[in-house]
Amino acid sequence: MERGLAVLIGVILAGCAASATPTGGSPSVSVRATPDASRSASASPIDTPARTIDPAATLAPSLPPGTLDLHALGWQTVVPELSPATAQVVGHWLAVGTLDQAKPAWFKKLVEARWRFQLFATQQPVVDGPNGGRVLFVADNGASSEIRVVGVDGSAPRLVGTLPQVVYTARMSPDGRSAYLIVLDRATGRDQGVWRVSLQGSSPMHEVMPPPAVDLARMSGGMRLAATTRFVRTLRVSSDGSQVARMACGEPYGECLLDV
Repeated sequence: MERGLAVLIGVILAGCAASATPTGGSPSVSVRATPDASRSASASPIDTPARTIDPAATLAPSLPPGTLDLHALGWQTVVPELSPATAQVVGHWLAVGTLDQAKPAWFKKLVEARWRFQLFATQQPVVDGPNGGRVLFVADNGASSEIRVVGVDGSAPRLVGTLPQVVYTARMSPDGRSAYLIVLDRATGRDQGVWRVSLQGSSPMHEVMPPPAVDLARMSGGMRLAATTRFVRTLRVSSDGSQVARMACGEPYGECLLDV
């Protein structure tokens, strides 16, 4: 009886196995997953061990040697000068160089004068670039602002324009042939609009944007609030140099406007 029952169970199992086998098409292949493979298939990125990177390994260069002219590619940085006694910033130096040299090609102290007016903004050196192989910087002696340029290799530092107003910020065009300046009245700090200067010295400076309407409340009088949005003026030049955008946030109300 027991022997007959075992034979019957074996026949039933064989029949089930036969019915599970496809009758047409390519034969199926069964793969038995190992414990490690099963874990890697269901493991989350957190469970996966992190790959170690050899700190001594160096990446292969993406460009062949000599592809870039490092002497033509420049950089600039502004270095603060601190008082030995108080550690307060007392001035700034401008360093200019090229990527093929470890030391700056030009390193000079900027001429700066404190504003005579109060403004809810931090006074910073006006420097921009490099564009077109040159860096722009402004020297302010307290009576006028001189717009100057210097080559990234330290060559041809020269004056390209002078304004009686304060230059608040400046942006060079992508080709380095001109620059746009936001100028403020030297006595009151009121915005005098955006001016364009040729860095070739071939044409006089001229206004390209009037003072922003956001400051009309200031010009007509009123109370200046202590808790207010800071005075903001930013300039951006399009990649082809055809358009200039100005963001202006005025005082005392903190309203912001975008002009193009």
